[in-house]
Amino acid sequence: MNTILIVDDDHALCRSLELQLGSARHKTGSAYSAAEARELACSFKPDLVLLDLNLPDQSGLELLPFLVENGHTVVIMTGELNNRLVVEACSRAPMII
Repeated sequence: MNTILIVDDDHALCRSLELQLGSARHKTGSAYSAAEARELACSFKPDLVLLDLNLPDQSGLELLPFLVENGHTVVIMTGELNNRLVVEACSRAPMII
């Protein structure tokens, strides 16, 4: 069982991911803003963070260094069609493929 933090302002998407991951016996939590994500990342101690780039209070790109510096493994999720943001996200954090 892994602990997974979902960071996305889309409540329906978060709930869907929680159900799917929960059925695979993962413990999940959701944050709908960067501020909530910072709090939960510290208290929830996730093994993995699923991070959207578009958050209401701060860009996921701005949150990414905080998560990486605190030892979290991060997977970027976005519906953004602009590839520049994806490339920028990849350049801000070490990647394990």
